[in-house]
Amino acid sequence: MCRGMMKRLGYTLLGTIALATLPIPVRAEPYRVSCQATISLAQGASLTYKVTGIIGETTATETPINPIGNSLSVSILRRDRKGSITTLLSNASLRDYEAIAPDADYSRIPFTEAFRAQPNDGRRLYTARASVHGLYASLRPLSGQPQNIQVVHYLSAGQPARSVAGSCQAVASSEESLIEPPLRVVSGDPLPLLTAAELSQLNQEGENSIQSWINIAGVGATRSPTEFTEALQATDQQQQTRNPNTAPFLGLWEGEPPASGYSYYLSIFPANKANQVCIVEYQRGQQIASEIEPATFTLSKATVTQGNLLSPRLRSIQAASQVRPFHNGTAKFLSVLKPSTNHPVRVFSLTDRSALYNGFSSRMLQELAQATSKLGCI
Repeated sequence: MCRGMMKRLGYTLLGTIALATLPIPVRAEPYRVSCQATISLAQGASLTYKVTGIIGETTATETPINPIGNSLSVSILRRDRKGSITTLLSNASLRDYEAIAPDADYSRIPFTEAFRAQPNDGRRLYTARASVHGLYASLRPLSGQPQNIQVVHYLSAGQPARSVAGSCQAVASSEESLIEPPLRVVSGDPLPLLTAAELSQLNQEGENSIQSWINIAGVGATRSPTEFTEALQATDQQQQTRNPNTAPFLGLWEGEPPASGYSYYLSIFPANKANQVCIVEYQRGQQIASEIEPATFTLSKATVTQGNLLSPRLRSIQAASQVRPFHNGTAKFLSVLKPSTNHPVRVFSLTDRSALYNGFSSRMLQELAQATSKLGCI
């Protein structure tokens, strides 16, 4: 069976379905890195790309469809000829390009020879979906601690700009609690049905956030919501046939771009009982000066009743899961209401029908396997 077909088969399997029953292989500890590369522009300006996070070890025989330990982000800073610095992109997610485009010819991305991938080997090649025309990062060597980086950024359609070779440094493991926090299982009764006032708040604030996201992303000023591709639509239709009550909520959802910090992820997948789902929430923590914003890593169970999604931590309704036009396609959004006085309504874009964020380490996945089994998740 060809390598591309094996990858596509891998995508069709929801990792969480077998989470509680399949053994999780032991892997080497991931590498924590901080990399930087620069592209020179006209008139003395420049773009600096800062790539940080963790990546797992891979081998030439391993296909990283959902690589354990990969959690990279990129920030872009523009310096003008006077030295003024502007942040163009902050902590946007970098994804394994092989996982997104399993049949692509990776050698076509115009890196220099030392960083160019082989046609069928995209190891340590990453892409940022936040980029309108294309942003790629290549880390080298292909195994072990990354030492160097090169960035290719399409600043406009068909016009790539390439950085000089940049360097990567190992990051101290003191940041582990911000990246790999222990799992917190939230049990207890679900929150009550939404009141008329809460429904109005969810609909109005959700609509405003979705429209704002679409407008800002439409001019390339922030990360775009994930396109609701034909593959996502087909899987969505299959879920609707199996269980129309829970289907609108299932999948991996990435939150609207935050003003600062890292994206918030919701992983929603079926539980063992009808009309119940399990929810994994994750957001990487960060330290700004002396202030620490802790990470979020929780598991809870929710019930779907009368069109309401009700967990101990959040609520939503089927009507809050909607498809909206974006660029030349569409994107699927979900608005949720959390019991918080600070930003209670959050908006998410459907990223993948596999229900787990792809940056969890082996230790985090092991905790999830044990906890989901006890909680009654598939």
